[in-house]
Amino acid sequence: MKKMTSKFNGKCFECSIPIPKGSPILWSKPTGAKHKVCPPAGTIDCAAVKAANLSHVYVTELGDFSEVYEMFASAAKTNKFPKIVIDTDGIQFSLYVSGPDAKIEGVINVKGGKGGWHTEWYGRITESGAWTHWAGVDERMADALSKLAMDPVGAVAEFGHLNGRCCFCSIEVTDETSEEVGYGPTCAKKWGLPHGTKAKAIVGHTHTASLEKGPHVGSKIFAAFENVD
Repeated sequence: MKKMTSKFNGKCFECSIPIPKGSPILWSKPTGAKHKVCPPAGTIDCAAVKAANLSHVYVTELGDFSEVYEMFASAAKTNKFPKIVIDTDGIQFSLYVSGPDAKIEGVINVKGGKGGWHTEWYGRITESGAWTHWAGVDERMADALSKLAMDPVGAVAEFGHLNGRCCFCSIEVTDETSEEVGYGPTCAKKWGLPHGTKAKAIVGHTHTASLEKGPHVGSKIFAAFENVD
């Protein structure tokens, strides 16, 4: 991780204790900032905070996430830090795959925050779709993630339609086909997704495909754990 001075007020991804602007930190793009020295002077022990948080960890079963993992694997061939930005129903957050400096490498993580700065960690999602997170996560987030699990192509198309921007690169979609599909041909190729006539057919049958895969499974299936690794 890179040693640097915090340019903004933030929060330690390890313990959630605030990091004031100008503080020495350790930083990496996939995970964000953490304290250079824990516990920071004048605060409680980070380990104690983390231990307390872990007593309130929950798991939401979103549904099979293997297709989303395949999308990230495809994108990683040409993009060092691929991410999906989900902006729907008044809430925005992003998904990325954790790197070698993370506690658990190679797992999809969820981050959110106000003003487009996604500095708050909202847990990790396994390939089977088990989303481990703290209590109190917004149900709109669970709904969006469930849609992504059930129908990845249809979901990213919906996110693009809602905002007029590709959820992979955040660039405005302008040509007729991309507007209908919800993402552009370049990102389609990088993420291993269809584009053009084939994509139109898939997106046009999103609702039917979702029903065939089964009922909505997000947000209500919670189980408490003492710790999470």
